[in-house]
Amino acid sequence: MNGALPHGAPVPRLLGSYDDLGWVALGFEDIEGALPVQPWREDELERVLHALTDLAESLTPSPGLNCRDVSPRLGGWGRRVDSPRSLAKLGVVAPDAARELDRHLAWTGPVYADLVMLLGSVALSGLDPERYATRHPLLRGVDPAAVDVLISAQAGFLLAAACSMDSADPGVDPRLEHAMTGLGLASLRGGRRSQG
Repeated sequence: MNGALPHGAPVPRLLGSYDDLGWVALGFEDIEGALPVQPWREDELERVLHALTDLAESLTPSPGLNCRDVSPRLGGWGRRVDSPRSLAKLGVVAPDAARELDRHLAWTGPVYADLVMLLGSVALSGLDPERYATRHPLLRGVDPAAVDVLISAQAGFLLAAACSMDSADPGVDPRLEHAMTGLGLASLRGGRRSQG
């Protein structure tokens, strides 16, 4: 999708790609700088939040990206319903989410979507995401219930992916499963806090 963004968008340009149906490689232009450290540092988080706001404003309305796969990647809850093994694992990893599965079967993509997903990683770092959410311009006037729908979709995507991994499979990286589980659970906790 990066290659389909309009010219002048403040993102690194896609230089080329390779896909052999087993591995995908993407080449982007080099951008000076460094990735933010984890857990988040306040100054870096503020810079990322500012850049995210600029992106949301410059790319709204969303450019008409031609995506072959029209099914949303976020959510993931529906894929758990059809997999008894994954559903059982979800019951162990996130029992509340498994009990409330019907409540999580929704998906949306508003202008504040990237912000809400970023705040999941803020929660995982041990910081209070509500502190940033309440003062951010992209969430001004947004119904908290609508934010919770998006939090649910993100958590569903992460927990669905983690629960579909088989730890006994030598090709599964346990660190990735752990990271997806942690971020999914942190997202769910953030949603519960905003519900009171």
